[in-house]
Amino acid sequence: MIAFLMLITAAAVVDGTACRMNGGVERLIVMTESGERTRVIADSGAPATGDGDRIDRGDLRPGDRVRVEGERGENGTLTAHSIEARTRVADALFDALLPRKTIVGRFGSREAQTEFFSLNTGDGNYIRIDARSAYGPKGRMWVSKFRSGELLEVNGDRDKRGLLKASYINVITDDEPASCRSRARRGEEKSATKEREEAEKRFLDAKE
Repeated sequence: MIAFLMLITAAAVVDGTACRMNGGVERLIVMTESGERTRVIADSGAPATGDGDRIDRGDLRPGDRVRVEGERGENGTLTAHSIEARTRVADALFDALLPRKTIVGRFGSREAQTEFFSLNTGDGNYIRIDARSAYGPKGRMWVSKFRSGELLEVNGDRDKRGLLKASYINVITDDEPASCRSRARRGEEKSATKEREEAEKRFLDAKE
């Protein structure tokens, strides 16, 4: 009976915005309406759903509204058993079908030792990217430097075969929506903000 009561007490449901996440979306920072930031670890079997349908967890994006159900540990970290999201799957599908200039998706896989790779734009859709002429915020971008699951912003032109010739690529895995960032920084000293953001990054990278 005691063990049962402890289990009920530890159960938790968090509704909020997914502000930060790692490439594999096994770890997230979720901010509630009250401004509380919760660290979430999604176990390997935790399903993700969107509009009632099962989705790939990699379809989640920073800024998505989520409901996380799981168990909260003594340190406040929530181990998720399920994640329900209102994702931008429809937008991702639109990006995959039409030749937009800028597309956001997750790095899929590199083609052999080339500068070509696949970009997962969500809901099982992939775009082939030619990155031979791609530059980023700090210069030339090399496909060999990308990690599986990283969230990329790609700008370029699509040809009739659907190949996107990238001119600009920016890794935005660690980017946080402005609404999340400004809410979290409200009332914080700069030193406290830096310490919190670095601690969250260590958590996302599984280094603490």
